[in-house]
Amino acid sequence: MSEIDVKRFSPHTWYVMLITTLFLAIFITLGSQVSTLHWDYIIINAVVISLLESRIITLLDSRFSMSMTSAVLLAASTNTGLFFVMCSLVLSAPILLFVYRHRNLIAVVFNIAQYGLSVSFAFLGYRFMGGALGHYKESEWALLVYVLVYGITNISLVSVYTLIEARQFKAWLPITRMVGFQTLVIYLIEMTIGIFMGVSFQTYRVLGTVSLPILLWLVAQSYRHYFEVAKVARTDSLTGLLNRIAFQKELESLLSRRQPFSVLMIDLDHFKSLNDTLGHLYGDQALIGIAKMLMAQVGTNGVVSRFGGEEFSVIVPGATEEALVISEQIREKVTLWRTEQNDSSKPMVRITTSIGIASFPQHGRDVKELLEHADNALYQAKTKRNTVEVYRYGTKSSEQLVEA
Repeated sequence: MSEIDVKRFSPHTWYVMLITTLFLAIFITLGSQVSTLHWDYIIINAVVISLLESRIITLLDSRFSMSMTSAVLLAASTNTGLFFVMCSLVLSAPILLFVYRHRNLIAVVFNIAQYGLSVSFAFLGYRFMGGALGHYKESEWALLVYVLVYGITNISLVSVYTLIEARQFKAWLPITRMVGFQTLVIYLIEMTIGIFMGVSFQTYRVLGTVSLPILLWLVAQSYRHYFEVAKVARTDSLTGLLNRIAFQKELESLLSRRQPFSVLMIDLDHFKSLNDTLGHLYGDQALIGIAKMLMAQVGTNGVVSRFGGEEFSVIVPGATEEALVISEQIREKVTLWRTEQNDSSKPMVRITTSIGIASFPQHGRDVKELLEHADNALYQAKTKRNTVEVYRYGTKSSEQLVEA
């Protein structure tokens, strides 16, 4: 008799299995209490959810993408009941797996399960507050509780999944980004749309629920240019990283949370010689490649930007000791990195990097102080090349030495 090797399952797979088990337990319990099913509602909702989750229909093409699945779940659950929504979610799973050609199996299963748990707890809160099925009259407080409970459950489940997948159990950046002001505004807009969907369903039944998200999607196309412009304003056109202004805003946001973190200023040594030897095209390739390497090294737990020229800036959670470990890893990765070029007449150029570190709160308590001290540490590192330096009080930057 064959046995399953449980050691092969990663922690985030176990987490998804737990969430899915809870979802199925609720689904089976509700199913035992329902005698009739409205398959027309279930199938139409399943198709709509699949279209939304596969991003065939989406409201925003940005970091804060609004799929509107949560809005549909609110409208459907408060009008037809919880079990019909759970049936729609179960039915949408094979559709999504077909769309993704069985890729991202874990992600699809997790999304279905976390939506199911979120809407279950939110629906319980709605009914506990006296919310009625099929009409919202005198159910304002119940709807408010629904929105609050759904948001807390959804963000909690997704945050834990993100942390486990990244294997950063003590990290705090993924959660703080998820519950930022812009994310909160997007969520409130989505749930407001869900309430309008519910009112539309009460008047026009299924036609209202289906037509409203499609209509909103069509209207949203006229605003897409705005979000593209906003994205361009935040990112570096060559590498796709955050630019200096966006990086400083991220820094200001993190300072307000009063959690320890470190700023890394990274400069590529003798980068001019690479441009002179291989040309600016290969210099651009090097910047793009190293930008991708930094993103992979830092992951979802940090912030990476192109500060200017061949200089990058990074924010990583934790104290100086953790920043030193990450900085050494980055330095070694850059040393091993090579440009790809087909012209055999041009030699391969070895790239090294110098890194300066300043940590909050011990090395600075505002944006100007942290950046200045990280730059001072970088200057000290560049006097040696291919090394990492932590800010020491009393050190001077290159600008200060020139002025002196």
